[in-house]
Amino acid sequence: MGLLSSLTWTGIAVILFLYLAAYGIALVLYRLYFHPLADFPGSVMARSTFLYEFYHTYFREGSYYLRVKDMHKKYGPVVRITPDELHVDDPTFYNTVFVSSCARKTENYPRASEGTGFEDMVAISKSHDMHRSARGVLNPFFSKAKMKLMEDRVLNRVRTMCTKFRVIRGTGKVVNITNAINSLTTDAVSSMIFAYPSDYLGASDFNEVYFANLKRGIMSVPIFAVLPWFAKSVLQIVMNFQLSLLTFKRVFTAPFLKYAVEKATGWRVWDDASISTQYSGAGD
Repeated sequence: MGLLSSLTWTGIAVILFLYLAAYGIALVLYRLYFHPLADFPGSVMARSTFLYEFYHTYFREGSYYLRVKDMHKKYGPVVRITPDELHVDDPTFYNTVFVSSCARKTENYPRASEGTGFEDMVAISKSHDMHRSARGVLNPFFSKAKMKLMEDRVLNRVRTMCTKFRVIRGTGKVVNITNAINSLTTDAVSSMIFAYPSDYLGASDFNEVYFANLKRGIMSVPIFAVLPWFAKSVLQIVMNFQLSLLTFKRVFTAPFLKYAVEKATGWRVWDDASISTQYSGAGD
């Protein structure tokens, strides 16, 4: 008790620093020499820390793939690109990795979803059997018959985009093709699964502001992947704030929530009944 009472803030900071330094050194030594992937070649930095990937992905604008390419030139077709990941530059290896469940059951890699906001959704299908069960519910919607049924909906959106291009042609207006294709994709997908499809192609600039903001959000994923606890904390704060607002303004928000619920009843995956009756003309 006397030792603890004699500690100053400076002493506590020194002890904390020494602890973190010792932990960091031990972690690097483990990853380099005792990790299950320790025998695979790769850059020392890549094998030691995820920060190497983060630096090239975030600060070098997604250029880590170039470093991976350089590592393949130096170390061969199989390289260790992060402490927990291997990268294989050999097309023939595809059938070895992606096999049926008869050959091997493959588990989900948790870090693949970190920083995306979908961690909880991925967690419910973490194991092979859980994923197979969840996928089985959706399989009927991806059959050839279902895809054929939805073909006209997609083609209608393609025709809309082509018509818009013809209108713009000759005006000298610059078109962002990336935003146009993104708008087409969004409208096509929403036309297949929502009762009230989006109309991004109807925007004069193909939703330039929206996709610019979306890109900024995606660029934040590497930060949240390195600091997943930070992302979860921020999300929890935002959710708590929104819930407090709803509680405080429940009298004023009730009509809006009622409208939103009524609107959302149609936002479901379409089945044969909905296509043939209520929504038979929604794809036109």
